[in-house]
Amino acid sequence: MKSIKIFIVIVLFPIGLFAQKFSAGVSAGLISVDENNGFNGNIYVAYYLNDKISLGTDALLSEGESDLKTNAFLAYVEAGNPTWSLDNKNIVYFSGMLGLGYIEEKITNYKEDAFTFYAGTKININLNPKFVFGIKSGIYLSKFDKDPIIANLFFTYKF
Repeated sequence: MKSIKIFIVIVLFPIGLFAQKFSAGVSAGLISVDENNGFNGNIYVAYYLNDKISLGTDALLSEGESDLKTNAFLAYVEAGNPTWSLDNKNIVYFSGMLGLGYIEEKITNYKEDAFTFYAGTKININLNPKFVFGIKSGIYLSKFDKDPIIANLFFTYKF
């Protein structure tokens, strides 16, 4: 019986304590690099510091015209206040994202990578306490002549 109590305290208590603080999601949409357009996808995970601020990581994979591929990996902070919503039920609200990371552009046999700064915004729609749907847009700023711009639909699940 003592081992069951120890198991509950060591394993189940931290899971219950932190379970509501994580989310994972996917997004897909359009990317534009100068006049080169294409499709992209993101996967991301986040940890909520509170109900307004989260820290996360995001991986971008995209493919455009002329064999241009853009990949990025970054860490970000997102802030948004659901109580300042666009409706009376705190369902639709804005959030902003700032991130730092790595970006890589490949075309045929040429590849270049650089440090990147990401700035973006999201329109969040709380479907229920576990699911969030919305629109995300942003720009990756780096040393490249042409900065990638994205516009995505996203879907997030909160654990």
